Amino acid sequence: MKLKDKKDIHDLVLSILKKEFPHALNYKQITSRLKSQIPLDKKEVEKIVNELHQKNLVSEYKKGKYQYKKPDQYITGIIEFTHRGDAYLLTEDGHEDIYIHPNDAERAFHGDYVKVKILNKKRKGLISGKVVEVIQRSKTQFVGNIRMSDAAAFVIPDFSKMHQHFFIHYEDINGAKDGNKVVVE
Repeated sequence: MKLKDKKDIHDLVLSILKKEFPHALNYKQITSRLKSQIPLDKKEVEKIVNELHQKNLVSEYKKGKYQYKKPDQYITGIIEFTHRGDAYLLTEDGHEDIYIHPNDAERAFHGDYVKVKILNKKRKGLISGKVVEVIQRSKTQFVGNIRMSDAAAFVIPDFSKMHQHFFIHYEDINGAKDGNKVVVE
């Protein structure tokens, strides 16, 4: 194979990393896979991989090991929370459920239609994701008990799969007393 320019060499290294994805390779492993196509030494490969890393085409999986960086992938669906706070995205196309860690659920509520960024890691044996947008709320009114302190008032929803409390300004409590059942919108 005759390589014309630096771009051809970059493309070749990138194709090796794509082929090996999701496995990460070090410079020596990349150099070894290149031998049959072009003789480069480890230092040259290191320079090329660093250039690809600067262009955000590869990521450093761990020190000295690189992998192809897939373009961000997004998927939409209905988010469902468990009683523990974990969530799963149920997709419209029947794709396997996407696990969403409580810290990655952002401001989504149970039943919302959301857009999720697919993460390149697995949790609990499933592909994981992060909510990036709530497209449509499943409901806009929530029933719960109001709790008041000197500094703030909060409504704690009755629904066990609702893991967020609602902050209420004192001027908006409309005469509610601590412990009253209220509806927030």
